[in-house]
Amino acid sequence: MVVEKEEAFAERIDNLGRRAGQAARFDLQTRRSGVDELARHGVFEGFRRRLWMLGQRVDELEGRAFDVVNAERRRIADGKARAVLAAGRMAAVLGRRLSQAAGRAALVEERIGGAFRALWAKRTSEWERLSASLQAQSPLDVLKKGYAVVWKEGTPRIPVIRAESLRPGDAVAVSFHRGEFVADVRTVDPVRPVTAPDDRERSS
Repeated sequence: MVVEKEEAFAERIDNLGRRAGQAARFDLQTRRSGVDELARHGVFEGFRRRLWMLGQRVDELEGRAFDVVNAERRRIADGKARAVLAAGRMAAVLGRRLSQAAGRAALVEERIGGAFRALWAKRTSEWERLSASLQAQSPLDVLKKGYAVVWKEGTPRIPVIRAESLRPGDAVAVSFHRGEFVADVRTVDPVRPVTAPDDRERSS
Protein backbone atom coordinates (compact mmCIF):
# COMPACT_ATOMS: atom_id res chain seq x y z
CA MET A 1 0.00 0.00 0.00
CA VAL A 2 2.84 2.41 0.90
CA VAL A 3 4.71 1.53 -2.28
CA GLU A 4 1.63 2.26 -4.41
CA LYS A 5 1.24 5.69 -2.77
CA GLU A 6 4.90 6.50 -3.37
CA GLU A 7 4.59 5.48 -7.02
CA ALA A 8 1.54 7.73 -7.43
CA PHE A 9 3.44 10.60 -5.78
CA ALA A 10 6.38 10.10 -8.14
CA GLU A 11 4.00 10.06 -11.09
CA ARG A 12 2.51 13.39 -9.96
CA ILE A 13 5.98 14.91 -9.65
CA ASP A 14 6.84 13.66 -13.12
CA ASN A 15 3.67 15.21 -14.58
CA LEU A 16 4.23 18.52 -12.80
CA GLY A 17 7.83 18.70 -14.00
CA ARG A 18 6.81 17.90 -17.54
CA ARG A 19 4.03 20.52 -17.53
CA ALA A 20 6.28 23.16 -16.02
CA GLY A 21 8.92 22.49 -18.64
CA GLN A 22 6.40 22.60 -21.46
CA ALA A 23 4.90 25.87 -20.17
CA ALA A 24 8.32 27.47 -19.81
CA ARG A 25 9.36 26.36 -23.27
CA PHE A 26 6.11 27.64 -24.78
CA ASP A 27 6.51 31.00 -23.05
CA LEU A 28 10.11 31.22 -24.13
CA GLN A 29 9.22 30.32 -27.72
CA THR A 30 6.52 32.99 -27.75
CA ARG A 31 8.93 35.59 -26.48
CA ARG A 32 11.55 34.52 -28.98
CA SER A 33 9.16 34.71 -31.93
CA GLY A 34 7.89 38.12 -30.78
CA VAL A 35 11.28 39.72 -30.59
CA ASP A 36 13.00 37.79 -33.32
CA GLU A 37 12.96 40.72 -35.71
CA LEU A 38 13.95 43.23 -33.07
CA ALA A 39 16.73 41.03 -31.80
CA ARG A 40 18.51 41.35 -35.18
CA HIS A 41 19.42 44.92 -34.34
CA GLY A 42 22.46 45.49 -32.19
CA VAL A 43 20.58 47.50 -29.60
CA PHE A 44 18.68 44.37 -28.60
CA GLU A 45 21.73 42.09 -28.49
CA GLY A 46 21.87 42.19 -24.68
CA PHE A 47 18.21 41.28 -24.39
CA ARG A 48 18.70 38.45 -26.84
CA ARG A 49 21.59 37.11 -24.73
CA ARG A 50 19.49 37.29 -21.59
CA LEU A 51 16.69 35.45 -23.38
CA TRP A 52 19.10 32.71 -24.41
CA MET A 53 20.43 32.41 -20.85
CA LEU A 54 16.86 32.18 -19.61
CA GLY A 55 16.26 29.28 -22.00
CA GLN A 56 19.38 27.55 -20.69
CA ARG A 57 18.11 28.04 -17.16
CA VAL A 58 14.77 26.50 -18.09
CA ASP A 59 16.56 23.52 -19.62
CA GLU A 60 18.69 23.15 -16.51
CA LEU A 61 15.68 23.29 -14.19
CA GLU A 62 13.83 20.77 -16.32
CA GLY A 63 16.83 18.43 -16.20
CA ARG A 64 17.02 18.74 -12.44
CA ALA A 65 13.32 17.99 -12.16
CA PHE A 66 13.78 14.84 -14.19
CA ASP A 67 16.79 13.89 -12.03
CA VAL A 68 14.68 14.28 -8.89
CA VAL A 69 11.89 12.18 -10.38
CA ASN A 70 14.32 9.49 -11.52
CA ALA A 71 15.99 9.42 -8.11
CA GLU A 72 12.60 9.10 -6.45
CA ARG A 73 11.66 6.30 -8.81
CA ARG A 74 14.90 4.46 -8.04
CA ARG A 75 14.27 4.86 -4.32
CA ILE A 76 10.75 3.50 -4.71
CA ALA A 77 12.00 0.62 -6.85
CA ASP A 78 14.70 -0.19 -4.29
CA GLY A 79 12.14 -0.06 -1.47
CA LYS A 80 9.80 -2.30 -3.41
CA ALA A 81 12.60 -4.77 -4.12
CA ARG A 82 13.55 -4.81 -0.44
CA ALA A 83 9.92 -5.33 0.52
CA VAL A 84 9.60 -8.25 -1.91
CA LEU A 85 12.85 -9.73 -0.59
CA ALA A 86 11.71 -9.32 3.01
CA ALA A 87 8.35 -10.91 2.19
CA GLY A 88 10.16 -13.83 0.57
CA ARG A 89 12.36 -14.26 3.62
CA MET A 90 9.38 -14.08 5.95
CA ALA A 91 7.55 -16.67 3.85
CA ALA A 92 10.60 -18.94 3.95
CA VAL A 93 10.93 -18.55 7.72
CA LEU A 94 7.21 -19.14 8.20
CA GLY A 95 7.38 -22.20 5.96
CA ARG A 96 10.27 -23.63 7.97
CA ARG A 97 8.46 -22.97 11.24
CA LEU A 98 5.29 -24.59 9.97
CA SER A 99 7.29 -27.59 8.75
CA GLN A 100 9.03 -27.88 12.12
CA ALA A 101 5.70 -27.57 13.95
CA ALA A 102 4.19 -30.27 11.74
CA GLY A 103 7.18 -32.51 12.45
CA ARG A 104 6.85 -31.98 16.20
CA ALA A 105 3.11 -32.66 16.03
CA ALA A 106 3.73 -35.90 14.12
CA LEU A 107 6.36 -36.95 16.68
CA VAL A 108 4.01 -36.22 19.59
CA GLU A 109 1.21 -38.11 17.84
CA GLU A 110 3.53 -41.08 17.29
CA ARG A 111 4.62 -41.05 20.94
CA ILE A 112 1.04 -40.85 22.17
CA GLY A 113 0.04 -43.67 19.83
CA GLY A 114 2.94 -45.83 21.03
CA ALA A 115 2.16 -45.15 24.68
CA PHE A 116 -1.51 -45.96 24.11
CA ARG A 117 -0.69 -49.22 22.33
CA ALA A 118 1.72 -50.23 25.10
CA LEU A 119 -0.87 -49.41 27.78
CA TRP A 120 -3.56 -51.29 25.87
CA ALA A 121 -1.32 -54.36 25.54
CA LYS A 122 -0.50 -54.22 29.27
CA ARG A 123 -4.15 -53.89 30.27
CA THR A 124 -5.13 -56.72 27.91
CA SER A 125 -2.46 -58.98 29.40
CA GLU A 126 -3.60 -58.15 32.94
CA TRP A 127 -7.20 -58.80 31.99
CA GLU A 128 -6.36 -62.16 30.44
CA ARG A 129 -4.31 -63.16 33.50
CA LEU A 130 -7.10 -62.10 35.87
CA SER A 131 -9.67 -63.90 33.76
CA ALA A 132 -7.60 -67.08 33.81
CA SER A 133 -7.16 -66.80 37.58
CA LEU A 134 -10.87 -66.33 38.15
CA GLN A 135 -11.63 -69.19 35.81
CA ALA A 136 -9.25 -71.46 37.73
CA GLN A 137 -10.94 -70.55 41.01
CA SER A 138 -14.47 -70.81 39.68
CA PRO A 139 -16.61 -73.58 41.23
CA LEU A 140 -17.77 -74.53 37.77
CA ASP A 141 -14.18 -75.17 36.73
CA VAL A 142 -13.71 -77.28 39.85
CA LEU A 143 -16.82 -79.29 38.98
CA LYS A 144 -15.44 -80.00 35.51
CA LYS A 145 -12.49 -81.76 37.17
CA GLY A 146 -14.80 -84.30 38.88
CA TYR A 147 -15.32 -82.60 42.20
CA ALA A 148 -18.64 -81.70 43.82
CA VAL A 149 -19.90 -78.68 45.75
CA VAL A 150 -21.99 -79.21 48.89
CA TRP A 151 -24.62 -76.67 49.86
CA LYS A 152 -26.56 -76.42 53.09
CA GLU A 153 -30.18 -76.17 52.15
CA GLY A 154 -31.91 -72.95 53.03
CA THR A 155 -32.62 -69.50 51.77
CA PRO A 156 -30.14 -68.65 50.59
CA ARG A 157 -28.02 -71.73 50.06
CA ILE A 158 -24.75 -71.70 52.01
CA PRO A 159 -21.69 -73.51 50.65
CA VAL A 160 -20.30 -76.10 53.05
CA ILE A 161 -16.52 -75.89 53.41
CA ARG A 162 -16.20 -77.59 56.83
CA ALA A 163 -17.98 -80.69 58.12
CA GLU A 164 -18.29 -79.16 61.57
CA SER A 165 -20.79 -76.65 60.19
CA LEU A 166 -23.32 -79.47 59.70
CA ARG A 167 -25.50 -81.33 62.12
CA PRO A 168 -27.22 -84.70 61.78
CA GLY A 169 -30.54 -84.21 60.05
CA ASP A 170 -29.43 -81.15 58.03
CA ALA A 171 -30.51 -81.18 54.41
CA VAL A 172 -27.68 -80.68 51.94
CA ALA A 173 -27.55 -80.42 48.17
CA VAL A 174 -24.60 -81.90 46.29
CA SER A 175 -23.90 -80.24 42.92
CA PHE A 176 -21.88 -81.87 40.13
CA HIS A 177 -20.80 -80.56 36.78
CA ARG A 178 -24.11 -81.92 35.51
CA GLY A 179 -26.94 -82.27 37.98
CA GLU A 180 -27.25 -82.47 41.75
CA PHE A 181 -29.01 -84.42 44.47
CA VAL A 182 -30.39 -83.60 47.93
CA ALA A 183 -29.61 -85.71 51.00
CA ASP A 184 -29.97 -85.64 54.77
CA VAL A 185 -26.90 -85.71 56.99
CA ARG A 186 -26.81 -88.84 59.20
CA THR A 187 -23.50 -88.43 61.00
CA VAL A 188 -20.79 -85.76 61.16
CA ASP A 189 -17.06 -86.50 61.64
CA PRO A 190 -15.19 -83.16 61.59
CA VAL A 191 -11.70 -84.71 62.14
CA ARG A 192 -11.68 -87.56 59.63
CA PRO A 193 -9.00 -86.88 56.97
CA VAL A 194 -9.85 -86.83 53.31
CA THR A 195 -8.58 -89.92 51.49
CA ALA A 196 -7.73 -89.75 47.82
CA PRO A 197 -9.19 -92.44 45.54
CA ASP A 198 -5.74 -93.94 44.86
CA ASP A 199 -5.06 -94.24 48.59
CA ARG A 200 -8.32 -96.10 49.13
CA GLU A 201 -7.50 -98.48 46.33
CA ARG A 202 -4.05 -99.21 47.80
CA SER A 203 -5.52 -99.70 51.30
CA SER A 204 -8.08 -102.16 49.99
